[in-house]
Amino acid sequence: MIKEELKKPQYIALGIVIIISLLIYRGSEALWSVVAPTGVVVSGTADNNLKEVAGKAVSTSADGIQKVSVPELQAAQDPCFANKLENFNKVVSSTMTALLSPTTEILHICGIHVARNTTNDVTITIIEGGGVNCAADPTVLAGDPEPSRGIRIGPGFSRGDAGATVFKTTKQDHTVCAVIGSGAGNVIVSGTYIKG
Repeated sequence: MIKEELKKPQYIALGIVIIISLLIYRGSEALWSVVAPTGVVVSGTADNNLKEVAGKAVSTSADGIQKVSVPELQAAQDPCFANKLENFNKVVSSTMTALLSPTTEILHICGIHVARNTTNDVTITIIEGGGVNCAADPTVLAGDPEPSRGIRIGPGFSRGDAGATVFKTTKQDHTVCAVIGSGAGNVIVSGTYIKG
């Protein structure tokens, strides 16, 4: 009865799949034993191997080899990448609060972390501007011009700190400010920045 059961098409197909799998497995072992990274031999110095092929200059067009130049690595252009950053930490309420003092240099906010310091549901708007508390020439960076429609905090949010600028002032003597727009209480805004 077992012999009759094994003659069914599904068992025959399964047996064929197993046999093919074993052949592929054994064949790949043989292939890897022939083509192995340890089987490559580089002669001469690394400098000569990069400049010459078969004793001829790499740029010889008769050999069909194209000379390729490799550009030098460029230094990162973003000031937040691989530089010493400074920290800020402010408590923000419904009054516009400057997160940093205005400076004669452009400010790059590299990371910003907002944590709710109340059980109330609050929103926040982040603004760039000049003068006291961003009153001159204000521009919304995140949120809404009407702070009550700003970014809903929930327990908090974070942006940045991955080596790139999150916010940047557009003019000298400008700073970055924040204001909460709905709900009583305050939030803590902290982060990193660099001048330049």
